[in-house]
Amino acid sequence: MNEVNKSKMYSYKPPKDDSRLKCIKIDSSLVFKEDNKPKVNIEGILGALPLTSAIKEIGTDYFNEMKKYKHVPDNTQEIEMLNIFDALYIPDKELCQIYIDSFFTYAHYHFPTINRTVFERDFSDFERPSHLFTFQAIVAVGARFLTRTEWTTEEINRQHDIVNLLVKRAKVLYEVNTPIEVIPMLQSLLLLAFLWEEDGLGYKNGLYWTQCAANFSQNYALHKSVENRNLSVYEKKSYKRIFWTIYIRDRLTAMSVGRPFLINLSECSVEPLTMEDLNDDIPDLPSKYPQNQLSSYYFIHLIKFAHLLTNVIHKSSSASVNDSSLSDGGILLNKHDTIRSDFYIKQCDILCSKWFNDLPYGLKFTDKDKNTQNQYSALLCSQYYSLLASIHKSNIISRSMASTKGVSNVKYKDEYFPSWGITFQSGYMIAKIGEFLYNSNDIVLVAPVYCFCYYIGGLSMIYHLKNKDKRITAIANSCTSTYRIISYKRFTTNRWRRFKE
Repeated sequence: MNEVNKSKMYSYKPPKDDSRLKCIKIDSSLVFKEDNKPKVNIEGILGALPLTSAIKEIGTDYFNEMKKYKHVPDNTQEIEMLNIFDALYIPDKELCQIYIDSFFTYAHYHFPTINRTVFERDFSDFERPSHLFTFQAIVAVGARFLTRTEWTTEEINRQHDIVNLLVKRAKVLYEVNTPIEVIPMLQSLLLLAFLWEEDGLGYKNGLYWTQCAANFSQNYALHKSVENRNLSVYEKKSYKRIFWTIYIRDRLTAMSVGRPFLINLSECSVEPLTMEDLNDDIPDLPSKYPQNQLSSYYFIHLIKFAHLLTNVIHKSSSASVNDSSLSDGGILLNKHDTIRSDFYIKQCDILCSKWFNDLPYGLKFTDKDKNTQNQYSALLCSQYYSLLASIHKSNIISRSMASTKGVSNVKYKDEYFPSWGITFQSGYMIAKIGEFLYNSNDIVLVAPVYCFCYYIGGLSMIYHLKNKDKRITAIANSCTSTYRIISYKRFTTNRWRRFKE
């Protein structure tokens, strides 16, 4: 991003009327191009069947023959709907550029599914975007990340209305089933999933769009190995980046809202993501943006965290099946049997410790070493500590329930895990991470991920407000102070209205 564009992005204020948001109209013939339709994928249709070259050849010949008799649809009604909702309009070029710069500055590292080099090639002319659905989704996410803490309430509310308008345009393009290729379709669905515009129990919320992306990706065999497939270098990189992004969202959603997994890795053969996959260079088109090593490591270790989360939940689920005393159907451990509880919590602690020790230095957030304090380490470690707090919170609850029923376990007293201390340490670190994000003005940029973590951390510290050790009580009281809670809520919920609940 050049200095002029950077200056415009930082000085941006929401336009007071919609005239600048309805400035350029895209020709509907570009939106309904037949070339935009995804190519038929024989592997995706036949699923896990062993595919010989003969089967592939017969299937391909069949679909090519069917194309000759294909009826060209009349898109009159779809175009009319797009006109009603102004979905064919985009903002003026200056606003578009500001929103795009905002997206790649603040949002892209959360889900690096879009190759910026290819994007700038395909969308160099805003009046003729390759895929309008993708363009509208990127502009909407970029606009969402532009709220400034120094804005007035009126300006914040105005920006919220602008984002709603842009999101509605993107959703309408999806609803009318505009033809779009596999990669941009999945990129667009994941962008909508990240916005969390609807309420948690609503129909088309973040979970819905994640499910759409997961189902669509499996239809086109993104869960299979890309090495021996007839794909370009760009397609291979994109398939892997998109699949692992869906996998991460699937696991984090399961953790935050208690949903079952959509993706079973034992049935997938896709290769692990590498640093090279996150490099935007492609043959004959080198990227003019150097790869951010820390951002790439962040995403790779976020995938590993999703693996960790999978293992923890699977261990919890197996414990639930083998112990009829489990009274809570939650996904984390909550056991009355203290011996079995110790065993599974030890296993989970070993897994968590191994994951944390494998983190690079720059991703291990500590409150005493400022060299480790950055938005990537803050996000990654806040999720780690929230998982750790959840595991040990369940142990505290299960032991409390056991003690109320007169269950004792003197023989295994030495096996008692220091869950009180671990929940305190986790809550303290989450509060410190929140303090760093607040002081660096990044709290508004990470709210969708951090709100759940902060809730878990705050709940953990509440347990310690009545601790007999006055030093512990003072720290817990500081971490849950009214000032901090109000400050965090102010800067997160004004942008991410979903979390006002």
